[in-house]
Amino acid sequence: MYNIEINKSRKLFIIKGLGSYNESELHEFIDEFKPKISVVNTKDYNLVLDTTELKTSHQNSTSIMGEIMNLYFDTPFTGRFYLRPESPTARIQMRRATDSSSFKTLTEVTSINEIF
Repeated sequence: MYNIEINKSRKLFIIKGLGSYNESELHEFIDEFKPKISVVNTKDYNLVLDTTELKTSHQNSTSIMGEIMNLYFDTPFTGRFYLRPESPTARIQMRRATDSSSFKTLTEVTSINEIF
């Protein structure tokens, strides 16, 4: 399960990932993400990936997760922040799905309140 929230007052584009995902759910996410980014000027927003409750997903999902991560990095956000998964295995999976140079552009925070 996931949730996409646009906080207009704080200029935050928040994506919360919960549990694990199969390929179908990841494609549904992409279908929801694309229209949502078109309603705001992303250059004025910070991306927040709240992955604290993310669990390990099926191995076949890794390539689609990589596509999603590329969407995050190809969209011109002001900054990119993430709350890392509590699951060590989910952390490793997230890093594998992300190009290492892109992953380094994410700023780890422990709370959304740390972002400006």
